[in-house]
Amino acid sequence: MELFNISQATRNETHLIIPAAAHYVIIIMYAMATVLSLSGNVLVIWVLTLGCRTRTDITDFLINLAVADLTMAIFCIPLTFTEALLQKWLFGEFLCPLVRFAQILSVSVSIYTLMTIGVDRYYAVCHPLKSRMGRSHSKILIAVIWMISYSVILHKSLEAEVICLEIGWPNSTYHEVYTLFLLLVTYVLPLLILTITYWNVGMKLWGRKPPGNVDKNREAQQDKSKRKVIKMLFIIVAVFALCWLPFHIFSVTYEFNPDVLPNDPMDITALYFFSHYLAMSHSFWNPLIYGFYNDNFRVSRKFPRFPLQPMAVRSSSREATQRSKSETKAGWNQDLILFSRYPVKEQVVYNNNTCI
Repeated sequence: MELFNISQATRNETHLIIPAAAHYVIIIMYAMATVLSLSGNVLVIWVLTLGCRTRTDITDFLINLAVADLTMAIFCIPLTFTEALLQKWLFGEFLCPLVRFAQILSVSVSIYTLMTIGVDRYYAVCHPLKSRMGRSHSKILIAVIWMISYSVILHKSLEAEVICLEIGWPNSTYHEVYTLFLLLVTYVLPLLILTITYWNVGMKLWGRKPPGNVDKNREAQQDKSKRKVIKMLFIIVAVFALCWLPFHIFSVTYEFNPDVLPNDPMDITALYFFSHYLAMSHSFWNPLIYGFYNDNFRVSRKFPRFPLQPMAVRSSSREATQRSKSETKAGWNQDLILFSRYPVKEQVVYNNNTCI
């Protein structure tokens, strides 16, 4: 989380050395990350607000996740890397505290929304009768996410004075405790909750059987759908863990045992940019996983819900829906069990006309 702290401290104590050739590589990589994150999250917001024929409770969480990741793409990716690359702040004293605030807030909201989705899906799949939560409850949870994220920043502001490119802590102990606090509440705890919830969801889906007689083709389709969903659950946890792990290792090591880091400042620079880039890349992996991996999202992306939609498009949309329904009758749509919440006993859904 302390993206700017690390870059500043590294520059002050070891003097970042960035070869001229590396400048162009770093600029290209971060420019691509910014474009991917901006375009992907804008598309997710656009589709989920205009394209979904039927909204479900998780839609609000996905929009909130996209908004947080979009904020990361605006404030975290370009500004932090520009500051570290040029080794100076270019955007004025007024924007400095505002940018710092937006950076920590967006990262926290993104991570806590991801964690909330995991808990929400656990109850929707494993305890469906307890999962009848309306959109008003979803909005309350989203408000709680933002308040908790703000409390992380408030804790920092009470103990440290934020000056552009510098953090004035009373002593090193405060900063060490805060580093461990961030590691716990923004990585260890969310990763633990995601692992537990999605493991139980995967086990529940794998053991669930559709009602009635099942022929071989339908059973094969069901197994294929199960494998797809379980694969997606594994990807969600793995991407979060792998994207943020190097950055937390680097920040904790730099704070508590910097002697184990390379002596060459160029190597430290490479480690910083590598870990920071991986952490920021999580903002464009989220729309790929939660959006484009889901069949219903792709259908809604092709046929957005405009008030004055051309007749040909409406006809094509209806044909796609009917075709999707007929295809789903031959198999069991696990996507909807994971991405929607309309439980009736052990919910089995045969309708593919629902957006995430």
